[in-house]
Amino acid sequence: MSPVKPPEAQDGPSDFDPGDHRFGVWGDCETGSGVIGSSGGSADAPDDPVAGVLGVHEQSGGVGVAGHARNVGGGTGVVGTATAGPGLSGTSTAGPGVRAQGGGTAAGVEGKAPAGPGVSGTSADGPGVSGSSTKGDGITGQGGGQGAGVSGAGTDGPGVSGTSATGVGLRGTGGGTSAGVEGVGSAGAGVRGVSTRGTGVLGSSEQGAGVTGKGGGANAGVEGASDSGPGVSGISAQGAGVSGTGGSGAPGVLGTGTDGAGLRGTSTSGAAVLAESVSGPGVSASSTRGTGVSGTSGQGVGVSGTGGGASPGVKGTGGGGPGLSGSSTENVGVLGKGGSGKAGVEGTVTFGPGVLGRSVQGNGVEARGATGLYAKGTSQAAFLDGDVVITGTVFDGASLMRIDHPTLPEDRFLVHAAVESSELKNVYDGSAVLDEHGRATIELPEWFESLNESFRYQLTAVGAPAPDLHVSRPLADHSFDIAGGAAGLDVCWQITGVRCDDWARAHPLVADPSKSAEEKGLLVHPDLVGRPVDLSLSALVARAAAPAEPDPWDDRRGPRSPEPPPRPASGPVGGAG
Repeated sequence: MSPVKPPEAQDGPSDFDPGDHRFGVWGDCETGSGVIGSSGGSADAPDDPVAGVLGVHEQSGGVGVAGHARNVGGGTGVVGTATAGPGLSGTSTAGPGVRAQGGGTAAGVEGKAPAGPGVSGTSADGPGVSGSSTKGDGITGQGGGQGAGVSGAGTDGPGVSGTSATGVGLRGTGGGTSAGVEGVGSAGAGVRGVSTRGTGVLGSSEQGAGVTGKGGGANAGVEGASDSGPGVSGISAQGAGVSGTGGSGAPGVLGTGTDGAGLRGTSTSGAAVLAESVSGPGVSASSTRGTGVSGTSGQGVGVSGTGGGASPGVKGTGGGGPGLSGSSTENVGVLGKGGSGKAGVEGTVTFGPGVLGRSVQGNGVEARGATGLYAKGTSQAAFLDGDVVITGTVFDGASLMRIDHPTLPEDRFLVHAAVESSELKNVYDGSAVLDEHGRATIELPEWFESLNESFRYQLTAVGAPAPDLHVSRPLADHSFDIAGGAAGLDVCWQITGVRCDDWARAHPLVADPSKSAEEKGLLVHPDLVGRPVDLSLSALVARAAAPAEPDPWDDRRGPRSPEPPPRPASGPVGGAG
């Protein structure tokens, strides 16, 4: 049988040879279209289309319409162009509606649209658009104007799903302020990416958000899961690496990591991770073995939180590890600022410490404020294990010493009280033996008169009466003389002085000062005199709010010391022992 020839073309046939291909219709043209079909009718049902060209194959695995681009310089197997509708549309009850295989590094399906999506897929049960690749990107899209590079909408399943064995499952690059990948889910995730070794979802943007997602109902806007790498990773040169907005109690961004980080963000200038929420937490992170939230900074703040209303700036809850952990090599590990009298950092725990600070060389916990540190406990306000240095004045109800009992250390304590005075008084004593003339000189340290003034003496004879015992020469050049006793008599002596050093002169003690306007009507221990406990001075300190003025500690040097008050014209400097 002689080969079938096509009808004569209008401008001459091409040199195309069909080879072993079998065909129902053959059109051949050197410069124009091989086959043109036109129809003006409309379909009465979606499954009975009226097309310009219609191809039907009834066998299993058959193809209705097939297109091959054979030139090595590149070409497209099938091209569809539409003025208003999609350029290419495929429908299938079981398999994919459109299937294409790209050669080399070319895409299997490529769609371009001046305003709408380049490729659009809709599915009732499966993914609207599905792409898989063994080496390259499963799905890649580039959006123009304000359109997304890849856009998908799913009723039950994900709007867009991409899977790759070694590369990126789904990659999108946004232009201008458009998102690289945008997904909206009704019940499931808007965008879902799964990777066994690489990143599940990767988005990058020069100006806008690398990945943005908005969850419906109680679902997360962006959800990522990974066995070893980060579930969600975002990188931005200027904007937020990952941005999420949560509504109806759902977190803006939810990340869960088994061994790696649940959420990781990197930024060179802006926030690495930015989350905002109207009612729920901006960022919520949980870990079964590691830290719920961990922040590390080389130069800046490890974790920074600002609380609105009555909410704390940063709140962390830990199961076995710390609820909040921050580390910094040069700056503050954790920095929190509270609004409207609330705490910048708040920690709550049942058995362990609510807030724990450790430092190898610096201060473990540092407090600054109108009242630098306020502590109130059900059993003890504070327990300090070690030496304590205080550079100011200590006000207390009683100054006590408590040690293990010298003779019954396992069963009892020994408690002594300090000697009190209405002056800043120092007490010194000792003993001396009178010489053959019945005299003795008492030598004191050379700094004695620089520290003390207004001296008082007391002498006691031991072993025999000495009615004439007296101070024969008062203190001068850090010594004084005693006389009037028999030779060899033991004498116990005591001398007291009132402090006159610079600190004592700058802080004179008033034994019975008046209470301030805020303190009037309040008592140190109201319960001891039958008054309500809310009239306690400690309650006033506890509810004191920060003043609305610049923070005097902002320059990291502390406030300037006030001018010392003038010293009384006469009399000793008062103090408390």
